[in-house]
Amino acid sequence: DGFVAALTDDAQRAQALSLRAQARYRETMRREATLSDQQRQTDFQAALDDVNAALRVREAALDHYTRGLILEALEKAAPAYEAYLWIDAWRTTYPYPFADEDFETRFAAVAAVAHAHEGTAQPEATATRPTGAPSPTPSPTAAPTVTPTPIRDYIP
Repeated sequence: DGFVAALTDDAQRAQALSLRAQARYRETMRREATLSDQQRQTDFQAALDDVNAALRVREAALDHYTRGLILEALEKAAPAYEAYLWIDAWRTTYPYPFADEDFETRFAAVAAVAHAHEGTAQPEATATRPTGAPSPTPSPTAAPTVTPTPIRDYIP
């Protein structure tokens, strides 16, 4: 916390918060079986707060993906779907290494749950954006911020 607070450059702080969110998510998932429900929620919420703070400074694909993972772990399907929808919209333009078969499976599952809660469940095999679904909100430059290809160890 002290290291992040000491950073004066917004871009550096956003990167540190992003990395801390990823680490918190992975560590919480690793220890999930030993955590109480309250501690699990607290840890995931801290990770979500970090990634949200990073996203307020910059649009980064990995942050949207991490946000989706955290929201999915918190069983918040609709906002997780929106985070994954951002990735889905931009992955045809930018090659994201984490937008793989696992992403496709997660996206379809979260979409099905999100739409089931809305009363408009779609078949599991369909991972396309339904009509009337909210569109991702890209940055003012109409392109996501270019981020370095993440090291596989950082991807949750």
